[in-house]
Amino acid sequence: YMGTALFQLSSAVDAHMADPELAFAAAARVIAGAKRVLVICGAGVSVSCGVPDFRSPGGLYDQIGERFQLPEPQMLFDLEFFKIDHGPFFAFLRELLPPQPLTPSATHRFLATLAGRRKLLRVYTQNVDGLELVAGVPRAKVIQCHGTLTTARCLRCRARYDAEAFAALRYQQPEGPLLCSRCGREDNVVKPDIVFFGEKVAPRAAAELPRDALKTDCVLILGTSLRVAPVSGYEAIVPEHVPRVVINRERIAALGGRETVEVLCDVDAAVAGIELCLGWADSGCG
Repeated sequence: YMGTALFQLSSAVDAHMADPELAFAAAARVIAGAKRVLVICGAGVSVSCGVPDFRSPGGLYDQIGERFQLPEPQMLFDLEFFKIDHGPFFAFLRELLPPQPLTPSATHRFLATLAGRRKLLRVYTQNVDGLELVAGVPRAKVIQCHGTLTTARCLRCRARYDAEAFAALRYQQPEGPLLCSRCGREDNVVKPDIVFFGEKVAPRAAAELPRDALKTDCVLILGTSLRVAPVSGYEAIVPEHVPRVVINRERIAALGGRETVEVLCDVDAAVAGIELCLGWADSGCG
């Protein structure tokens, strides 16, 4: 599979454009031969969990534009705007976070399987839902490039709220901004640990990605178009000889690499097919 092997599938059972078993088997062969898989994942791995992505038509940016009538939807995640008017963000936060915990997708569980089989080098996730950890991927193996919505801290006293404490705070304060319950002042706003525009990406991501890029023997790209830093720069630091497996609904420009298997379809459907071919499910494929 020198060069790019492109398999375009609209669903797991749509075989009129390409043989799905051929596509999944090609990806499985690359993964089977790898010992240090570097995973880069985006919104496409969480959509089936009920988490909308940002940039697709009808996605979060479209919803924010319609709901809050901001000049730019990205303003909702701008640190300076948040300090001036945090009302829209907290209204959005309560709509986004369901009262019941989210359930990991088949793809999240596949990442945990990679870790359990000692094939996972690291997961660089652009998502803020924390579902990789919920699925059982060890914390040391997960780098949340843009932070997480599951924990928070007070902007004034810097008190930290872990997932349980932050969930309790949201339950205790069902309306308006979330205020710190620990420092005794009424204007102390608690901000979730997501990276806003105007803040640096997670320091660990910037430090570890260049090192992991030189250790990996397979890059697995799942449900992302790689438009946002720091993962947008991965191609410049991963050696060309390292094979790439790309599963996304749309093509990604300038993938690079001498060996690339690109499957255009739903991520969960592709992962299910790949697991069958790897023999990690109930049956295999030829």
